[in-house]
Amino acid sequence: MLKKRIVLITGGSNGLGHAILQALNQQPNQILVNISRQSATLASTEMNNQFINITADLHQLDDIKQVQKEITRLLSKNSIDEAIFIHNAGQVTPMGLSTQLTDIQAIDNAYRLNISSVVALTATFLSSLKKNKIADTQTRILFISSGAGRSPISGWSVYGATKAAMDYYAQVLHQEQPNVRCVSLAPGVVDTNMQAAIRAQSVDNFPPIKRFLQLHQQQQLQSPAQTAEKIVHYLFSEEFGSEIIADIRQ
Repeated sequence: MLKKRIVLITGGSNGLGHAILQALNQQPNQILVNISRQSATLASTEMNNQFINITADLHQLDDIKQVQKEITRLLSKNSIDEAIFIHNAGQVTPMGLSTQLTDIQAIDNAYRLNISSVVALTATFLSSLKKNKIADTQTRILFISSGAGRSPISGWSVYGATKAAMDYYAQVLHQEQPNVRCVSLAPGVVDTNMQAAIRAQSVDNFPPIKRFLQLHQQQQLQSPAQTAEKIVHYLFSEEFGSEIIADIRQ
């Protein structure tokens, strides 16, 4: 008998998130749930999958609360053997030197999307699973982090700090819930809209921009599809969870 799996992903409407959804769709007998501001579409499948869009802006408190209700409802109404949450949504802005970051709303928005919503939704996910008696060993959580949170980069104090917080949170989660497989994973430099936003910056507020321009010009960016294939392969491997802070390139 095939196990029934539910996979939730944030930011699955475009970029790396959508590529991960497409790769996941090659696995059978799943409920795939995209949580993003825009609905995602998937190619037709014969894999016996169900696809659900939850439209929400994870910058907004009311939207986050609504997503929490939807997660609770989905996990209570479906008979699930395995549950996965992929926290992919994120933003790189605001960018700027430490003396330039004066827009408190922009800073709060970045923290809300990149880490605050992650903490709240993970808690709802895990508590709902516990309530419905889904075993911890069948639970996997993937945090899409960044190398920016692991070494200082001028102009990225906000983005890097949120990703450093994500790494720390994953380690605390593992300590508190050792049977839940969780990984905070750096995906490398992927050719997405986020990279386009980086290249649109000036050297005055993002001094390392020359490197990112060169990566694009020399076609050294990873494609979303290739990166997603590696991520999904790793997600379902026995190795997943053995290392809490990881990099898909290593």
